[in-house]
Amino acid sequence: MPGPHWLVPALVAATVLSAEERSVAVGLLLDAPCPPAVLERSIEIAEGLRRAYGIDTGRALADREAAARQAQREWLDDFEPSDEEIAVTAAELGYSLDPVHCADACDNVRALATLELKKRALVRFALSP
Repeated sequence: MPGPHWLVPALVAATVLSAEERSVAVGLLLDAPCPPAVLERSIEIAEGLRRAYGIDTGRALADREAAARQAQREWLDDFEPSDEEIAVTAAELGYSLDPVHCADACDNVRALATLELKKRALVRFALSP
């Protein structure tokens, strides 16, 4: 596998995944297409979720998918960041929520910042001890 193996849990490092399986894992986790450069990190996150929920049927991909879906239901479906968190995250992403700057795109900027906050929350949960 390309990439820094020291970042990938031993179980994932020992698992040989096809490019298609990696894309599926990432798509399940992020609900969006993803460039190959982030696949290793995404698999690490999916494995972290699997371990956090204690899901182990012996089918790694299915277990990671189940864990990602459970995390989405429990952590993300009702996730409501504050207006301040959204504004700060939008600024970190290079956008402004000031109507003078975002005009008709303010709703899109809010959605993008909220998606980024959801992703960060999921990563924190997946990688917490």
